[in-house]
Amino acid sequence: MTIRGPRQALTVREKEALGPVFVNRAQQKFAEVPSFLAVLSSRPLAQIADEATRRRLRLGLAAIVAAPDLTLAAPAPDDPFREALLRLRRRERLFTESEAGVRFLAPTVFRTTAPLPATAPVGPYDVEVVLLAGGVPLARHEARFDLVKSGVEQGLATLARDWSLAYGLAVGALALISGWLASVIFRRD
Repeated sequence: MTIRGPRQALTVREKEALGPVFVNRAQQKFAEVPSFLAVLSSRPLAQIADEATRRRLRLGLAAIVAAPDLTLAAPAPDDPFREALLRLRRRERLFTESEAGVRFLAPTVFRTTAPLPATAPVGPYDVEVVLLAGGVPLARHEARFDLVKSGVEQGLATLARDWSLAYGLAVGALALISGWLASVIFRRD
């Protein structure tokens, strides 16, 4: 099972220390990278299908996140930009891969859960389920759901986006008042 968030273009940059500052040295652009990506399976993907099949069916993080010039060809194993993208997104818990993420309850019924972090972007999410037997795809099903914010969180996000100056001033004032109030409460006389 693969869950993909809204797609976006990303640029990964390599930084180099130049004295006390860091400068961008090289960069690589990735087109149409999912903002959230979860790959869940019942076993390790290497046991389910061979590498060529995984690339063709776009199964697994390595097969989905590829540089623009590496469409169906095998990606270079030492591509530092691709590895950096995967490492950074995994650290933010926006890219996950679980070998035990799908549990079969019966031969035709399975159960899975995919935790969405609080930083997961809002928008349409595509869910693709592929049933493989002996490395051969037997069935494929696609679904879609929309991730939306609601309640106070939605109100604050709308306020920050539409009234950014007022939101910034209010947050600054709240920080000043909180700091002053803390100094009054914890004052040592």
